[in-house]
Amino acid sequence: MANILKFRLNGILNYQQYYKERPSVLMDSKETSNRKIAGLFLHTKQLAGRVNYNQIMIRNFFSVFIKEFIDYRIYLTALFIGGVINWTTMGTPFYSWIPFMVPILVQVFSRTMMKIQYQSREQLLLLPSMRKDPAFVMNKVGDILYSQGNTKDFLNKYDITNFNQFSDEDILTETLKRISSNNKISQELYFDPEACWYEIQSMENPQQPEMILVWFTNITANKGLIKQLREIQKFSQQFQVDIEDQLDFKDTWAQMAELVISHQYSSVFIAEKKDNFFSGKIYKLGERDIESSHLINIQKDSEVSLLASRKQHGLVSGNEADYPDREEFFKSFPFAPEVQNYLDEPISNFVNFHSGELSIIAFNHQGSMGPQDKIAIEIQVNTAWTINSLQALAQENRDRFTQSIEGLCAASEFSDEVTGRHIYRVNEFSSFIAEKMGFPKKTVQAISQVAAIHDIGKVAVPHLVKLPRAFTAEERIEMQMHTIYGGQILNKMMEYGKEDENLKLACTIAICHHQQWNGKGYPGIKQPDGEWTDLTGREPAFYNKLQPLKAEEIPMEALVVSLADRYDALRSNRQYKKGFTHKETLEILSLDNRSGETGSEIFGQQIFEVLMQNHKSMEDIYESMKD
Repeated sequence: MANILKFRLNGILNYQQYYKERPSVLMDSKETSNRKIAGLFLHTKQLAGRVNYNQIMIRNFFSVFIKEFIDYRIYLTALFIGGVINWTTMGTPFYSWIPFMVPILVQVFSRTMMKIQYQSREQLLLLPSMRKDPAFVMNKVGDILYSQGNTKDFLNKYDITNFNQFSDEDILTETLKRISSNNKISQELYFDPEACWYEIQSMENPQQPEMILVWFTNITANKGLIKQLREIQKFSQQFQVDIEDQLDFKDTWAQMAELVISHQYSSVFIAEKKDNFFSGKIYKLGERDIESSHLINIQKDSEVSLLASRKQHGLVSGNEADYPDREEFFKSFPFAPEVQNYLDEPISNFVNFHSGELSIIAFNHQGSMGPQDKIAIEIQVNTAWTINSLQALAQENRDRFTQSIEGLCAASEFSDEVTGRHIYRVNEFSSFIAEKMGFPKKTVQAISQVAAIHDIGKVAVPHLVKLPRAFTAEERIEMQMHTIYGGQILNKMMEYGKEDENLKLACTIAICHHQQWNGKGYPGIKQPDGEWTDLTGREPAFYNKLQPLKAEEIPMEALVVSLADRYDALRSNRQYKKGFTHKETLEILSLDNRSGETGSEIFGQQIFEVLMQNHKSMEDIYESMKD
């Protein structure tokens, strides 16, 4: 075999030398040649493996042979047999040495071969006693009959003599039931003294059915991984419910940090790539809640451990216990001084991973860090980066929508007599009132974006907007049509893409923001059957025949915007009037001196009470945003 191996190696060397000396060999045969070389290497490796195995077997044979050869019991047996043979054949027990040698050789060779044959089986029989988790034999009443090695020590440690002592429940009955029904599904058991989970498997002894073989497998690590994966899934689902409600960068990373720390880490540094550096914060468990550091910037070409996984293209972890001293550990894994200074304790271990532009490094895992902990970190980072990417897309969509709304507001303001920051204050007033009324967060957010375009319909009547005089009766009716025109404009926008809930709300507000609780507003859009009419017509006469909405028929969002717009209009300077004070505005809203209508009659009691209860905040908003 050694000669064959030598021949193969020489063949490979000669083959390589052949191509080295002949560079003119056809190029199209090069790939075939490479395959042959690879095949030779593989075959040589297999031969080397066989040679190594045979050498081990030969050494093992001689080792056992020598042990048997020096066993004195063999010579006692040979002495007896040789003496008997010599006595019966020659009349004397010591006539020849041959009758003595043959029994010796036969015994040595036969015992050697038998021991080698059963050597592997004996090693397998040692496994139950050597395995860390319990394995034993019990009878059908649960009494443990036989155990050895580690299992015996384990049972003695906790004074366990019966199977049911492993749990407060009757696990024996369940085990016997599974055996009798041939149920292959294993049981799970939490063993409180060791604080660990075991999977229990059992079977009847085929030779002795009254005996049951039982073996435990520690599945604590798997249980821990499953728990972590469920928490990660919950973390992910929290953002999937409504990604737009989770657009706050700080909240996202803080929640991510809380999840990591809950998995037995003391702190975590989460950073995102920004141009030529990584910027992020360290999060750690404070006295009451998660605390965070100031922003820490790490240059992208830095050697610190935060970037180790990027350079090694995979998860990186380190443990001080694996190094001769702390200095060697820090030499292998340098940490940024800002990170070390913020932590309350020395860094003894860490795990680092990245996904996309996100990098995290978690510090000081409590207890040993198993493969399941590393898997959990990888999944957490990938999940966080996916959520971050979705948030970026949602933010981009929100920005585009806001850009469109800003454009409409600009068009509305261009044709209106209203200038300055009126549209922004209306948004702020509207979202403030909506929040105080308990509207859902998503609705409050939507109102804060679309309230300002309630008068977009005025772009259709630019000749009336800046008239320096009072309207005639006909002109007033035409001006009232701006609510219909606004709805039509926004409906047209929704025809060119997927229906947008925010645009739908904007359309409702544009149509209904001049409706009144007492039913004396405009425009008339209610048909005799109570349904809204189709808002396609442009003739005022058509809408004058219909009824305005009243009370609960009016969308609350429209009434909120109506109040916000009226408050700001009274406070603001116009070309035909000077703005009223906050006190004067409240008096006018409480009782309109022109129509004699109260605020509750126009806006509804609930909305008007919210204004009166929070009017000081309304004044503060106006003062902080006034022109």
